[in-house]
Amino acid sequence: MGAANGCLCPGFPLHDTAPEAPSLKSVSWNGSEVVIQWCAPYSHVTDYVVTVGGQEWQTFGNKQRSGALGDIEHIAEVCVVAVNDSGASDGSCVMYRPADSSLPLTAGLIGGALGFLLLLLLAVLLWRHRRQRKQEASISMRDTAETQ
Repeated sequence: MGAANGCLCPGFPLHDTAPEAPSLKSVSWNGSEVVIQWCAPYSHVTDYVVTVGGQEWQTFGNKQRSGALGDIEHIAEVCVVAVNDSGASDGSCVMYRPADSSLPLTAGLIGGALGFLLLLLLAVLLWRHRRQRKQEASISMRDTAETQ
């Protein structure tokens, strides 16, 4: 049918045509590594190549629609490209921004500082209480000495 009218049905292009770009759905942190997910184009694809910051990062087979990329420490453009024997598609790209990993450290420092201030306040209050009791004791000793 495609040969008769020159039209290609979606999902059935000729193998000598470079693929269309896949649709990049998400690039996210799953707790231990960055995971990428995409949808396949309506084209013949042999591999998917993922680039991070313009550098080839990893290659996945034509049956895969997601994969782990490991750790990406800085803001970077992440792209997925469909490849076949005739060439490569345009990239489908997203900017990946890693989560701020200093949040637990900041919370720990704030908690530690508050704990230290509380301990310091308690020490000052205890010192004042002891000083006041000593003064009261010396005054009562003086009063008893004067009455005798």
